[in-house]
Amino acid sequence: AAKHSCMDSRAVAWASPGGEVSLSADTAPHATLAVSTYADRSLREERVALNRAEARVTALARERQQALEASASAGHAAREMEERLDQLWREERETQPAASLAAEREALAARLGEANAACDSARLEAERLAIELSRASAELEPLLPRQEEDARLYEAAAQSRIQREKLGSQREVAARDAAQATEEAAAAERAERAERQLIAARDAHVKAARRANESHRRIREKVEELREEQAQRTARRAEAVLQLKASTAEAAAAARGASERRAEALARREEKRAAEKVEILEKGGNPYRVFRERDEAARAAADRAKVEARLAANCEEMHARLGKQRAAEAQQQRRVEREREAAERAALEMTSVGSQVKSESYMRRVTKTGATLLDPTSRWPRIEPSQHVTMKDWKFGLGLGKDGDILDMMADKYPNTAASSRAEAAARAAALPEPVAARSILADPVASLTLSPLKSASARALAEEARERGEPADEVVEPELPGLWDDGVPAPPGPPSPLKGATLSVLEKRYMAAARQRQRDNVVVEQTVCGKTWRGPAFVPSEPVLEFLDFEAGETYVKTFALTNVSNSFNSFRPAAFPPEVASFFLLEHQPPGRMVAGRSVSLKLTFTPKLGEDIDTVLLLLTHTGPMSVPIRCAPKKLAVLLQTSALHFGTVVLGESASLTLEVKNSGALGTAFAVSLQRGAGDAADEAGKAVFEAGSGGTITLAPRSKATVSLRFTPAAAGSASALLRLDFGGDWRAEHVELSGSGAQVPIYLPRPMIDLRTCLVGALYRDELRVCNRSAVAQQVALRVPPSLEGCLEFSPVTALVQAHGSVGVQLKFTVLDTLRESCAKHLVEEDTIAFPIRLTVRGQAAPVRFTLRATLTTSELLICGADGETMLHILDFGDVPVTARRQLPISLHNPSSLPQRFGFSSTEPEVLQVQPGDGLGTILPGETLQRSVLFSPSADTRFSLSLECRTSHNRKYSFRCVGRGVKPPLRLSTSLLRLPATAEGDTASVELSLANDSSQPHDYELRPPADSGLAVAPQIGTLAAGASVRVVVSFTAPQRSASVEAAGELAAESGDVEEASPASGDGGEDAEGGGDGGDGGGSEGLADEGPDEATHPEAVEPQRGPPASDEMVVRVAALLNRELERLAVDPSKRSWFKLFKQVDADGSGLISFDEFKHMVRKDLKLSPGRLSAKELREVWLVLDDDGGGHVSAGEFGKFMARGAEPNAGEDRRDGLADPVRDVVEPWSQHATSCVCCYVRPSGGASDAPAPHTSFFLEVETTSVAAGVVLSNGLVRQSVDFGNVPVDQTREVVVAVQSRLALPAHLALEPLCPAGPFSVLNAPPALEPGASAELTLRYKPVAPVPSFETLIVATEGACGEPLRLTLSLRGSGDSPVLRLVPEEEAPPVSFGPAAAPTRAVHVGDVLVADRATRSFDLVNESAFPVTFALRAVKSGHANLGPLPPFDVSPTAGEIPPGGAQPLSFTFAPDHASVHFFQLVEVAMAGGSDAGEPSAPLLQLFVTGRAWLSSGFVLPPAMSGAQSLLAPPPLDVSAAAEGGDAAAAASEEAEEMVIELAPSGGGGKAVYELTFGNASGEAKKPPPLEVSFEGLSEEAVQVGFSVEPKKLSVEAGTTKTATLSFELGESALQGTQLGLIASLGMTQWAEARLKVLCKGGAPAMHQPEWPLLLKGLVLGRAATGGAPGVTDHR
Repeated sequence: AAKHSCMDSRAVAWASPGGEVSLSADTAPHATLAVSTYADRSLREERVALNRAEARVTALARERQQALEASASAGHAAREMEERLDQLWREERETQPAASLAAEREALAARLGEANAACDSARLEAERLAIELSRASAELEPLLPRQEEDARLYEAAAQSRIQREKLGSQREVAARDAAQATEEAAAAERAERAERQLIAARDAHVKAARRANESHRRIREKVEELREEQAQRTARRAEAVLQLKASTAEAAAAARGASERRAEALARREEKRAAEKVEILEKGGNPYRVFRERDEAARAAADRAKVEARLAANCEEMHARLGKQRAAEAQQQRRVEREREAAERAALEMTSVGSQVKSESYMRRVTKTGATLLDPTSRWPRIEPSQHVTMKDWKFGLGLGKDGDILDMMADKYPNTAASSRAEAAARAAALPEPVAARSILADPVASLTLSPLKSASARALAEEARERGEPADEVVEPELPGLWDDGVPAPPGPPSPLKGATLSVLEKRYMAAARQRQRDNVVVEQTVCGKTWRGPAFVPSEPVLEFLDFEAGETYVKTFALTNVSNSFNSFRPAAFPPEVASFFLLEHQPPGRMVAGRSVSLKLTFTPKLGEDIDTVLLLLTHTGPMSVPIRCAPKKLAVLLQTSALHFGTVVLGESASLTLEVKNSGALGTAFAVSLQRGAGDAADEAGKAVFEAGSGGTITLAPRSKATVSLRFTPAAAGSASALLRLDFGGDWRAEHVELSGSGAQVPIYLPRPMIDLRTCLVGALYRDELRVCNRSAVAQQVALRVPPSLEGCLEFSPVTALVQAHGSVGVQLKFTVLDTLRESCAKHLVEEDTIAFPIRLTVRGQAAPVRFTLRATLTTSELLICGADGETMLHILDFGDVPVTARRQLPISLHNPSSLPQRFGFSSTEPEVLQVQPGDGLGTILPGETLQRSVLFSPSADTRFSLSLECRTSHNRKYSFRCVGRGVKPPLRLSTSLLRLPATAEGDTASVELSLANDSSQPHDYELRPPADSGLAVAPQIGTLAAGASVRVVVSFTAPQRSASVEAAGELAAESGDVEEASPASGDGGEDAEGGGDGGDGGGSEGLADEGPDEATHPEAVEPQRGPPASDEMVVRVAALLNRELERLAVDPSKRSWFKLFKQVDADGSGLISFDEFKHMVRKDLKLSPGRLSAKELREVWLVLDDDGGGHVSAGEFGKFMARGAEPNAGEDRRDGLADPVRDVVEPWSQHATSCVCCYVRPSGGASDAPAPHTSFFLEVETTSVAAGVVLSNGLVRQSVDFGNVPVDQTREVVVAVQSRLALPAHLALEPLCPAGPFSVLNAPPALEPGASAELTLRYKPVAPVPSFETLIVATEGACGEPLRLTLSLRGSGDSPVLRLVPEEEAPPVSFGPAAAPTRAVHVGDVLVADRATRSFDLVNESAFPVTFALRAVKSGHANLGPLPPFDVSPTAGEIPPGGAQPLSFTFAPDHASVHFFQLVEVAMAGGSDAGEPSAPLLQLFVTGRAWLSSGFVLPPAMSGAQSLLAPPPLDVSAAAEGGDAAAAASEEAEEMVIELAPSGGGGKAVYELTFGNASGEAKKPPPLEVSFEGLSEEAVQVGFSVEPKKLSVEAGTTKTATLSFELGESALQGTQLGLIASLGMTQWAEARLKVLCKGGAPAMHQPEWPLLLKGLVLGRAATGGAPGVTDHR
């Protein structure tokens, strides 16, 4: 389809049954007059299949040939290796075996195996390609008939095209005749326009030159100014440098002088002091003291002077600052005063009075009469502003006239200028005639010069002034009646208005109805200012509720309030009528403010006159411009309001014989007073008197008065008569309409005053030899102090102590007795009869109360256990005393196992420490941990020697029970020859399928080379590079250890094998917890060395280790587990409000202090009590212990993250307690915890000396590298399901693009945010879209684009960063690679043509000469466009330049196809057709072959190849071309086409050979010697329609004399076949014999240059049609140089 894509898709050819070809109606011709048959989809698909099959067969054949060649090459190499191997075997048998021969033989054997494998692989590939080739050939055979059918269709389409061309040529001739006249007129008009444009261009050139000269002159002047300024700047700089040098020298001299003077002064002082020192010593004094005192006095004087100067400066500064401050305060005061005045003015202007005053002031200022109202009666038909306001006319400022009003106005502003103007006006008025002067405004010059104010201060004065001037007075300026315009004078009654009571017409009624409707519509409007629409009440009252409280009927009450406009703009209000039922009680008074600006307030007065003493709740309705609003009104008369303090009183517990008192408060919040009576009703209970005596008493009987808004108290007493509870009802009866109130009274009586809140002191589990404390609280409920005494039983002597032994308990108080219990070894025997369970004692103790017969008893309970920790060897039975590690390399470490067993009933925290921690360590957990009761733990002691010496270290273990165990550890360090930079390598957490790498160094510290081998465990995922090598003495090498995390399924299957071979493997959550402080729970009562911690969680929890460690009892039920889990989830949700930060796994990592991935009961209790802040009241210790037993179902004493996650998931389920499922941020329904796998692998490094006789490693030289790895689940994966993926774009043409889409899949239960690390901005790779946020389980696509800019391979890595399932950083790696390739196209066959230059073209140019044809005929040539690239090329042809065009609508050249795709190594046929319609030799077309599509910016792509298509058209078959016209370069600038000449018979160039003019050819040899050659090309034009006979050409008339001079023609006769060209050579070579004795020789001997001439004729016969001038003369002129002349360059000149 690509071969014929340029054909019109509507053209379809059909073959009739008879064999003839008919065209359908919708067939359309192409620009090449070809008929396209590709509109039929079935035909197109068959052709596409045919082309693809051919291309596939060709490609498979080429690949098979390559595979066969590769197989042959590999076989040849294998045979050579076999021969060499046989030779080595023979050498080994003949000679002594050598290590070098063995190594070479082994290497050669390995290479031979590889060569055989490569040969077999190539042979198999060739066989596979042969099978595919046979299949492709079988698929191609059914498609071959399609080619024959296409050929027949093309032939039929050609016949149809010929018919259409004939019709088109006839139409073209008619159109040409019709357009000839129009073209002639257009040509004349174009010539005239061209002449005008030429003249304008010349003028513009002259102007442009003038402007350029002027610009250059200005530039030169500017440059000169800049140079001068630069010179001045340089001079100034030099002068400044000189001055600086001089001043520096002067300063240095001054400094030296000062130093010298100072030195001289010091020397003089020292001499003087030396003499004075002798005198002082002679007098017995201390000269040093005298000199010191003198120096101190001088220093003090200098300091005093400095201080005084500083004080004076400070005083001056302070005075200046005070002055500035006073000025600033004065300025501030003035500003505040101005602001206050401005605020007052603004407030006044916001009122109606202020606006009126401002308006009146403005009117008085601008009007001539100073009136505030111009037309009070509204009788003036029109008001002229110029009559009432002084305005400047056009004469003002020109000196043409002066107006008195203007002069008065200017006199106020500029008195001096106005005085001169008045004098000038008076002088002009004096020169006027008398009548005019009498009427002048300035008739009195003297009065005018005094600048007396005009008399127009009022209306009457203005009228009087007009009468004095003789001008008529305007009656409008005076009021009709005296006082009409004055305030306070009532207007006289006038006649009634003529409109009053008049009957309205129909139109007036309609207008009135419309006005009423507009008024109703404008009652409420929507107020919108700046796009904001006001909603709500427009006015806010100063009081939200207008209250009239405690009123009396008949009185009058007044309340004043304010309304403020809070809307966005102007607003107004109108009070509506009160409801009819309360209208007579209220009266609203206010001054209507009209339209109120926003923020303005108005005062209103509301008068209330009640008629009845009832509550009134109503509203004041206001109608505003934006809608109605209301103000609540609440009125309440005087009333009674009684409120009791409480409705129940409880006296508590009272010892019999005593009483308790309480008070009841009665409050009256009303305005009316009252009185009430108190009475008691008989109660019930055990504390009531059997004889009926009341146990409750109420103060003094009678009536109690309660004043308005006051309080009253009632005293109540409770005296129990018997032990038990008692109750009664207190009744309060109020006067008036108030209801009776009741209060319930209750209390209880007690017999014994001393009691114990805790009858049992349970110390829980106690360690033997430890001291425990607790507090015994003794309470006294009586009103008398009681004395108590405690005595230790004999069985507990030495074990139990009380402090104090005797105590005085105050009335209603309590006292604490400290209990100290020391557990002895003999306690079990001494208290054997008090054993209630195994190792548990319950001993009763009595407390004696003085004066009380019945003692108070309590029970002391404790469970006894040991505090020992058994440390055994690897067998778990032998007690450990010494550990011998033997010989260990200094760069490695060795571990020995030990076991810990806890026989105690309490957990123990233990820790190992050594004298050299860097040498001796205990792992895991750095020797720290917790061991549960009865548990046995395995630990490893690691010995890492730091030097090659013997070590004897002490390892000490301390427990939380204050026990210490020590044993010895011995070993010897051996220094291996090779050394690693580290012996322990911890790789970061790696997602499954990802690879993490760490670098370390391997150094050789010995004096000889060593061989090494680094061998990682199998199936561990570890790789070491280099793995085997030799290290010279003192050298080092970089070693890269990489770990590839296994996939989840594969890791689970291989877990057991990996644990057995490479170390410990554990599948759990990541152990990289947050660390934090060590988790502790409760008190640490188990400290055996006298720990005295007390319980801080209340009486429900003890203060000893059992409070933090569960006893093996019944576990919690499922309901309790769900309830506790829901409680923990709720607390987690309450503490972590942000769901993204709420995670049970983060909480687990926070309490996992040792980072082991396991938590103990201590850490679990710390989580509940400290982190989640759950008190024992909400979750008791018993419930906590039972839940722990469910979690720790295996009894191991630890809970993993998975077990804890399952537990939290039960609380997160629907209907779990009171929790909600959406409260948890961690989805634990399907996946309880993120998958992870932890492994510890040991990489063995075997070392041996190089060149040794034994292959085994030397003893004590091998060492090990321990590698800890962590594999985690990949929360986000790429398209291949891994975190790494390679994206290969393949070969892409340069400047073309190829896009690949990569999917990113999220496996997380939380949103994932992707971030791309930037690629190289100048690189060929780019990402087209931004990565979106991935929702849980969702996927996104990344579109990657590759656009090469050079034909080179490109490699880059794209990193997509995100977070994994456990919050660890996760990096997705995309390895991008591609290769840019420049497409190479070649045109076959290549013609030998002279080169053509089109400027700096980037693509090569190939010449395509279609041929020489007759006018109205055509010629067609076919070429192949071959793709020599390794990828398919999609090309497109575009014409960029052309020569002469046809006179008709069809172009002279046509190329088919114009676009297509060429497979690698394939060819695309191109058909070039030349069909001229007039004679011309300047037909050409420059066609570019470029990649289809272009660049991203829409610019055309660079051309790959340029085709210079040429052709010549002739009227006759014979033609002749001179050398200037035979080259392609001469066609690039063709002359303008003369349409008329072309229509008549061709252009001048084409008809050159047909004119009878003599052709003059000048032949100039080089330097007077040599040979000058001129070639004429004769051709015989031919086309598809006609085949003319041969053209016979002959040269006649060349004389013998001319031949002797040196002229020659070769050949003299030639025959030119149709469609070919031949060349005749005309030459001139001057011979020496031609100059001897001839005229030419004589002239040449004189040193003169001359021309030798020869004439001949050219005869042309044959051809069809024949040439119009078959014969024309030639004049040959040969240049003969003088003997004294210098040779010039050879040349040939052609003159017509």
